[in-house]
Amino acid sequence: MTPERALGADSVAGERLTDSLVLWTDHYAVQCAQARNTPVENLLSLYRRPRTVEGRALFTGPASAEGAEGLSFEQVIVLLDRLLAHASARTLDRQVLAAS
Repeated sequence: MTPERALGADSVAGERLTDSLVLWTDHYAVQCAQARNTPVENLLSLYRRPRTVEGRALFTGPASAEGAEGLSFEQVIVLLDRLLAHASARTLDRQVLAAS
Protein backbone atom coordinates (compact mmCIF):
# COMPACT_ATOMS: atom_id res chain seq x y z
CA MET A 1 0.00 0.00 0.00
CA THR A 2 1.28 3.46 -0.87
CA PRO A 3 1.09 6.51 1.42
CA GLU A 4 -1.38 8.07 -1.05
CA ARG A 5 -3.69 5.10 -0.80
CA ALA A 6 -3.36 4.81 2.99
CA LEU A 7 -4.27 8.48 3.41
CA GLY A 8 -6.89 8.49 0.65
CA ALA A 9 -5.09 11.39 -1.01
CA ASP A 10 -4.16 12.26 -4.58
CA SER A 11 -0.85 13.78 -3.52
CA VAL A 12 1.15 13.40 -0.31
CA ALA A 13 4.17 15.11 1.17
CA GLY A 14 6.78 13.11 3.05
CA GLU A 15 8.98 14.57 5.76
CA ARG A 16 11.90 12.56 7.11
CA LEU A 17 11.94 12.92 10.90
CA THR A 18 14.81 10.52 11.52
CA ASP A 19 16.80 8.05 9.43
CA SER A 20 14.10 5.45 10.08
CA LEU A 21 10.90 7.52 10.43
CA VAL A 22 8.92 9.44 7.79
CA LEU A 23 5.73 11.47 8.26
CA TRP A 24 3.32 11.58 5.31
CA THR A 25 0.50 14.14 5.04
CA ASP A 26 -2.13 14.99 2.44
CA HIS A 27 -0.67 17.68 0.20
CA TYR A 28 -4.12 19.20 -0.39
CA ALA A 29 -5.48 19.02 3.18
CA VAL A 30 -5.38 22.80 3.62
CA GLN A 31 -7.27 23.44 0.37
CA CYS A 32 -9.85 20.83 1.38
CA ALA A 33 -10.34 22.58 4.75
CA GLN A 34 -9.43 19.52 6.79
CA ALA A 35 -9.13 20.01 10.55
CA ARG A 36 -5.79 20.57 12.26
CA ASN A 37 -4.13 17.45 13.57
CA THR A 38 -3.01 18.67 17.00
CA PRO A 39 -1.70 15.29 18.25
CA VAL A 40 0.64 15.04 15.26
CA GLU A 41 1.67 18.69 15.65
CA ASN A 42 2.56 17.97 19.28
CA LEU A 43 4.54 14.91 18.27
CA LEU A 44 6.43 16.91 15.63
CA SER A 45 7.42 19.46 18.27
CA LEU A 46 9.05 16.61 20.21
CA TYR A 47 11.13 15.87 17.11
CA ARG A 48 12.03 19.60 16.96
CA ARG A 49 10.13 20.03 13.70
CA PRO A 50 7.13 22.13 14.73
CA ARG A 51 4.62 22.93 12.02
CA THR A 52 0.91 23.00 11.35
CA VAL A 53 -0.58 19.72 10.12
CA GLU A 54 -4.05 19.44 8.64
CA GLY A 55 -5.89 16.20 8.06
CA ARG A 56 -4.73 12.65 8.54
CA ALA A 57 -1.09 11.64 8.88
CA LEU A 58 0.84 8.45 8.30
CA PHE A 59 4.13 7.37 9.85
CA THR A 60 6.31 4.88 7.98
CA GLY A 61 9.84 3.66 7.91
CA PRO A 62 12.28 4.98 5.30
CA ALA A 63 11.07 5.53 1.76
CA SER A 64 12.84 4.01 -1.23
CA ALA A 65 12.18 3.53 -4.92
CA GLU A 66 10.17 0.41 -4.03
CA GLY A 67 7.95 2.29 -1.57
CA ALA A 68 7.85 3.06 2.14
CA GLU A 69 8.84 0.49 4.73
CA GLY A 70 6.44 -0.34 7.54
CA LEU A 71 7.20 0.56 11.14
CA SER A 72 8.72 -1.93 13.51
CA PHE A 73 6.88 -2.77 16.72
CA GLU A 74 9.51 -0.80 18.64
CA GLN A 75 8.96 2.29 16.47
CA VAL A 76 5.21 2.14 17.09
CA ILE A 77 5.78 1.89 20.85
CA VAL A 78 8.17 4.88 20.81
CA LEU A 79 5.68 7.00 18.84
CA LEU A 80 2.80 6.12 21.16
CA ASP A 81 4.95 6.67 24.23
CA ARG A 82 6.02 10.12 23.03
CA LEU A 83 2.48 11.05 22.06
CA LEU A 84 0.96 9.94 25.36
CA ALA A 85 3.78 11.48 27.42
CA HIS A 86 3.13 14.89 25.89
CA ALA A 87 0.99 17.08 28.14
CA SER A 88 -1.78 17.78 25.64
CA ALA A 89 -2.03 14.09 24.72
CA ARG A 90 -3.87 13.47 27.99
CA THR A 91 -6.97 14.95 26.39
CA LEU A 92 -6.97 12.51 23.48
CA ASP A 93 -10.11 10.52 23.00
CA ARG A 94 -9.38 6.78 22.90
CA GLN A 95 -11.19 6.61 19.57
CA VAL A 96 -8.58 8.92 18.01
CA LEU A 97 -5.82 6.46 18.89
CA ALA A 98 -7.89 3.46 17.80
CA ALA A 99 -8.58 5.05 14.41
CA SER A 100 -4.94 5.90 13.72
